[in-house]
Amino acid sequence: MMFWTKSRRALITFCLVFLVGLFLSTLPMQVIAQPTNLHVQGRSRISQSATLLALDLKDERRPLPGRREPAAGRGCGVDTPNPPLTALSPATNLGFTVAAYPKFFVYIPQMSAQAVKFSLIKEDKDKVYEKTFPSPRTSGIFNLSLPTDKTLSPLEVGKGYRWYFQIICSQQDSGDIYVDGWVQRVPGTGKNNLWYDSLATLAQKRRLNAGDVVSAAKWANLLRAEGLDKITQEPLVGSLSGGEL
Repeated sequence: MMFWTKSRRALITFCLVFLVGLFLSTLPMQVIAQPTNLHVQGRSRISQSATLLALDLKDERRPLPGRREPAAGRGCGVDTPNPPLTALSPATNLGFTVAAYPKFFVYIPQMSAQAVKFSLIKEDKDKVYEKTFPSPRTSGIFNLSLPTDKTLSPLEVGKGYRWYFQIICSQQDSGDIYVDGWVQRVPGTGKNNLWYDSLATLAQKRRLNAGDVVSAAKWANLLRAEGLDKITQEPLVGSLSGGEL
């Protein structure tokens, strides 16, 4: 009888020790599994953030309203020239720059206009700058520079600005002959998709090295990439204010 009692106690003790050991052996696995799950969840959140960032960057290439060529069929009493008046802006009408005072480029055909006018309007509809120039007597690609003195504040980073270029045929002209585009200044660390900066850099290289085949090819490729094939061979004339490119 005593032998059976001792055997039963030993069996119960063995079972308790086995169950406690089994519990303790599973505890580290649960503890280790928890940070592993957190790591996977964290990585999932990072992936989601990267996806959202990619969508935001893609959204920067969203098309904006604008016209790179005039909508009117005639201008200044003549048929629409070929190539027509053309704003050198991306196909989306939105271009980026790191410059506080960027340059704008436009192809002007030979026409009997009295004057041309450039306007820059902030996205909230406030007019930032406007100036009228004498109409050029030759066709070609001209640039317009914003004044860098204290009369005009630098473009704000992250803000959109819409620019207009109008042909004024007469004093009674309604201003229907125009082209327009958008510019947005980005932080100075930006390196890609800087349309206005790329135009200004290549235009200056072409001016300094008129016979440089490489610079001419880069200029043409930049325009073709945005569907501006018609004006790749047009001459770079200079600034409408009479200065250099």
